[in-house]
Amino acid sequence: MMTQSLREIFIRDFQRYHGNRYPGRCVGVRSTLRILFGSPGFITLVLHRLTRYGMQTPARGAVRWIRLLWLGPVRWLQLKLPRAIAKIYITPDTQIGTDIWLSDSGHMIIGAFSLGHGCVIHKRVTIGMAHSNKGHLPRIGSNVWIGSNCLIYGGIQIADGVTILPGTVLSKSVPATGIVLQGNPARVICNDFDNSRLRASSNPDASSFLPDQITVS
Repeated sequence: MMTQSLREIFIRDFQRYHGNRYPGRCVGVRSTLRILFGSPGFITLVLHRLTRYGMQTPARGAVRWIRLLWLGPVRWLQLKLPRAIAKIYITPDTQIGTDIWLSDSGHMIIGAFSLGHGCVIHKRVTIGMAHSNKGHLPRIGSNVWIGSNCLIYGGIQIADGVTILPGTVLSKSVPATGIVLQGNPARVICNDFDNSRLRASSNPDASSFLPDQITVS
């Protein structure tokens, strides 16, 4: 994440949320304010990135103490505010890429070891457990789409471009890209699926984006 400036990452986050909420519309004052103050998913990402930045960036002397004083309230907000307004919790140690979209409907716990670029996560999703044992947390690749009511846990790795349909329980690694998973336990229902159109939409219903021959139960 630090290959880009924090400002650039915030701008990309904002553009992602604005494009999903107001497709085809130019950025305006009203839409900007609605994203900045009325989007729990965006607010959660901003606070998480600020916390990670404060934890990772080295500093010495007075700058270090200023940063610690600044980080305290930011980290408190990151832990308390998203949970209060949308029941969203991201563990501070989770590494998150750019172009992430978290559903504003919330009710999610994200305790993954890492979450790659371009991932989409819908409401009522639980990923991973506590960070007491980093070897047993999911590592999620880039451009992964996760539907609502999913549970993902264990020391597993999920390849890039995987699509996890609503209601899926996943506890095994997914090594192949473009896989579509569904069910409890998760099973493969489609291979080589390009989920780019699905990820560009905030629609939680993936069925209209899947090939016609795929039946979503």
